[in-house]
Amino acid sequence: MDEKKVLLYNLDENSNNGDIVMNIISELGFEIVTIDKCDLHKKVGFLIGLERFEGFEDKKESNETQKDDFEESIYLNFETVIFSGFNSVEIDLFLEKFNENKVEIPLKATVTEINKKWTLAYLLEQIADERKSYIAYFELKKVMSEAKEYLKNVKKDKRKNLQNELKNTSILMKKKGLDETNFKKAIKRIKDEMEKLK
Repeated sequence: MDEKKVLLYNLDENSNNGDIVMNIISELGFEIVTIDKCDLHKKVGFLIGLERFEGFEDKKESNETQKDDFEESIYLNFETVIFSGFNSVEIDLFLEKFNENKVEIPLKATVTEINKKWTLAYLLEQIADERKSYIAYFELKKVMSEAKEYLKNVKKDKRKNLQNELKNTSILMKKKGLDETNFKKAIKRIKDEMEKLK
């Protein structure tokens, strides 16, 4: 089991939530590792102190498609908390403390056997994509609920296309590997069918 550490990216005394987050972690008695953009090409395993990991990504051996010059992306500016060595109960305690203190952290992750081999940049990209997919998924569920309510006021002979779209979307949502693009396309199709009924 890896040592229990909390990696803080874009979270220091000069950031919006830095002081509060660091105080919470210190009060719970866990080690803080502060990281920044200088660490983007370092492997997560190296950042949590595992000696068997090299500090920097070897581009020749990596399966990740990273550019030589890492492009600035919006997710690189997000405050991020990365938990290492904690179980789900302990992480829930952190999240509870964050909520109590009205702290909203855009990106959160847990170090795994797989992602400790990734660079920090690649991990941030992945959790940012997961967050966008998560938001789009719940936006789709909301649109589907609105469409079902809307159908109640539509004549039966005109419901077919929207009903079929909702049925197909329900089937789609059961599939694995869907991302933000899939969900947004489904949202657009449902909204287009609703628009046709106005």
